[in-house]
Amino acid sequence: MTSTSDYLNSLFGLARKTAIVTGGTRGIGAALSIALASAGADIILLQRNPSSGGDVKDAVRALGRSCTTYECDLAQKVDFGLLINRICIDDGREVDILVNCAGVSHRSPAIDFPDERWDEIFQVNVNATFQLSRALARHWLQTSLAPGPLPSAKKIINVASVLSFSGSYGVAAYTSSKGAVAQLTKGLSNEWMSKGICVTALAPGYIKTDMTSGYSPDTEQLILARTPAGRMGLPEELAGAIVYLASRASDFSIAGTRAGEDVGGNSTILGGRYLLSNIGGRHLLSSMDGSYLLSNNCIVEVAGVAGRGGRVTAWPWRKRGGEKINAMSMFRSKEPCSIIKIPSFFPGFCHGLFAQKQKETHSQRNASKKTHSQRNASKKGILKDTFTSSTKMGKFIPSFTGYNWAIVMLMALGTTSVAYGLSAISGALGQGNFYKYMDLAADPSDPGYSHTSNYISATTGCLLSGAVLGVCVNGWGADYLGRRLALQIGTLVFVLGGALQAGSVNQGMFLAARFITGFGMGSLWTTIPMYQAELSTPDSRGFMVSMTGVMFALGYMLSGWINFGTYYAGLRNPESSFAWRFPLAFQLVPALLLFVGSPILPSSPRWLIEKGRHDEALAVLRRLHAHSGDVADEYARREFIQMTKQIAHDTQIQQQIGKLAIFRTAPNRKRLYLAFGLLWGCQFMGLTVVGTYGVLVYSSLGMTGSIPLLLQSIWVSISLPGNFFTAMFVDKVGRRTLLLIGAIGILVCLIFNTALQAEFLGTSNRAGQDASIFFIFVMIVLWSSCMDATQFVYLSEIFPSHLRAQGQALGMLGWMLSGVVLLVAAPIAMNKIHWKFLLINIGCTTLFIFCLYFFYPETRCKSIEDINAIFGDTVVLRFEGATKEEMDLYSKEIAQELEVQEVGEKSTEIRLK
Repeated sequence: MTSTSDYLNSLFGLARKTAIVTGGTRGIGAALSIALASAGADIILLQRNPSSGGDVKDAVRALGRSCTTYECDLAQKVDFGLLINRICIDDGREVDILVNCAGVSHRSPAIDFPDERWDEIFQVNVNATFQLSRALARHWLQTSLAPGPLPSAKKIINVASVLSFSGSYGVAAYTSSKGAVAQLTKGLSNEWMSKGICVTALAPGYIKTDMTSGYSPDTEQLILARTPAGRMGLPEELAGAIVYLASRASDFSIAGTRAGEDVGGNSTILGGRYLLSNIGGRHLLSSMDGSYLLSNNCIVEVAGVAGRGGRVTAWPWRKRGGEKINAMSMFRSKEPCSIIKIPSFFPGFCHGLFAQKQKETHSQRNASKKTHSQRNASKKGILKDTFTSSTKMGKFIPSFTGYNWAIVMLMALGTTSVAYGLSAISGALGQGNFYKYMDLAADPSDPGYSHTSNYISATTGCLLSGAVLGVCVNGWGADYLGRRLALQIGTLVFVLGGALQAGSVNQGMFLAARFITGFGMGSLWTTIPMYQAELSTPDSRGFMVSMTGVMFALGYMLSGWINFGTYYAGLRNPESSFAWRFPLAFQLVPALLLFVGSPILPSSPRWLIEKGRHDEALAVLRRLHAHSGDVADEYARREFIQMTKQIAHDTQIQQQIGKLAIFRTAPNRKRLYLAFGLLWGCQFMGLTVVGTYGVLVYSSLGMTGSIPLLLQSIWVSISLPGNFFTAMFVDKVGRRTLLLIGAIGILVCLIFNTALQAEFLGTSNRAGQDASIFFIFVMIVLWSSCMDATQFVYLSEIFPSHLRAQGQALGMLGWMLSGVVLLVAAPIAMNKIHWKFLLINIGCTTLFIFCLYFFYPETRCKSIEDINAIFGDTVVLRFEGATKEEMDLYSKEIAQELEVQEVGEKSTEIRLK
């Protein structure tokens, strides 16, 4: 007489079997791995991160079974044939079981579902499942299997989902992919069953995991109302199902059905709300003793005769009551059913499947009679969880709110002042009274013009030297004082310097005023792009920071046209200094508007978090990124959670490294090289020289009178629509791509312009000189549409929060220092070496293109914290492309903050706890 244990082992034992499990280190996958090991199988885990899942590995080894890990990222293209050869041939492992459990999800309304997330979900859930199954089946068929079913078949078990059949809100890709897995299981089973490979699928229902623990009470109530057992299942409750499907106990029920006999083919889908079985109607037997449930939250649909029009009766469980039902009716019925008869241990003993309609008690009926408002509240609960669990920033909210944009535009007035201040000197240089008042020679043929060239260089040198100092001071001040206060101080200093410039009475005073203006300019220029970036959403950051470029172009344009207009005032009254003082004074206007409006600017939420002011930071984010469709401000809360955790991590690292952290780690040094090199390289293309000394450039090309000022005004005006183009496309095309397009185009223009000036500069050939001017205009089109704003977008986002002010300052230092070299040298060079000065621009631009192509990574549409990963830093919690585990954490933390309450009869209110 065979003992019970021997009998059970002969049916369900997996000794000397080896199982490959994907997604086997967390949740359901971990439970399945441990269950297989408990039945005697050795485990091979395919993991994206081989160092994770230590608890599962320890549990398997504690059972006396081996647990081996192979690195495999199912989200990427994988050569599964090579992987199987490595496992089975190189390492000599004989694999008997494959469990395809890995899966990813993304919750978002279908109408806004991002294509890239759809592709990723199908890659992991469907493509990888098929490709890995195919590779292993090929190996089995080539090495060990003969035609016809074997006494002990090889097993492939796919993990589908209850949502494959019932659907849900916001998970169109997941339900579609799991439905595809179910159908794939049938197709593979029909093809491979006769060859000795059994293909089945397990479809879990709502299982208690980190994600489901974060559901709102209304959502959980709705789920439980659809669950026959009245509760969620536990991962461990699927253990019996996986052991049954992996063991020889399931061989007959799967192999015993002829292909095409039923709609279920040769596949079985167990668990969740459904059990789809290939067992035909004639295999359904009458009641047996025993009352063990297959799974507490399973229902059954018998697919056996769906394709034949036959009739199958499943008998109810005597102890629970019920009635005979036609198995076919379960395909049409929306009422939940429960599996009620599994004898003794598990369905290995099962000679039949039994179903009954779930009986509603009197109390259940009363509970189900919800009011209209209550049903809506439940739906809102589901939708809330849908949006809470979004794994990728999408179109759930608009790219930006009106308030957010208004704040960004207000602070961008500072860049208008900066640009105006940089180019205002160009108008003064076109006014004869300026030279006379400052006692300077205006005629290049005058012996004293050498001093004039030196003085013009000095005015720019003082401005940029002050800017360098402002940049350096602000790198500390913006962190210590905050972005808003640093902006206000910089604005006041700029206003003081501008006023002194407009009121200067001699050369020395003018130079001192330029230095003071430069200090304020450096402070503003460092703070504004960083400030804008920190107030923007990930997908709108490029657009928002590009407003810096747009308003910068506006400043240049205002300067050009105001200088052009006042030129005629100087002609009418040559003795008046109004023609050059008014343009210099006008730079105060946007700066004063910024200062007056600055009290309404919110503090940077990242700076507030660094200072421990978390409630204020969350309030700022909720106001900036609010949207009527996001009643709980969950988008802002996700941002806040990521910022808080990442800043805490970065601060801890900084404390370990010290105050000079920006120089002491390889990722930070790389950021610094890229930031400094980017702005240095952009400057050395030579566009700033034209923007500042355009009047001198056009005069050297034969333009006279007001024409140089007119050309300068038109030239700078072109940059405004160009920067708008950048704002519209920098988040779509990408920063790196725009920079490369612009740099290559400008290099071509520089080569043609240099050749033309070498040939026609100083001659009377009007056509050649006009052609040179044409290429100067093409350069501004390329510069403004590809380079101008993009450089500041890139600079503002590559540094972590605790180093952003310092990094922004050091990057801007590259801009200022290169400006000192170029703008101080340009007037002298144009007077001495003429066109040869352009050869420096050609050489530097060529080197810059090489560096852009090989060293600059793309950063578009990533949160500032996510960008850390590009440079090799740890991202504690991803916002973009978050894993299921990370989304579980988001959901859990947000759920702790929220409380859903019904207000009146027709509305639901979400309140903070």
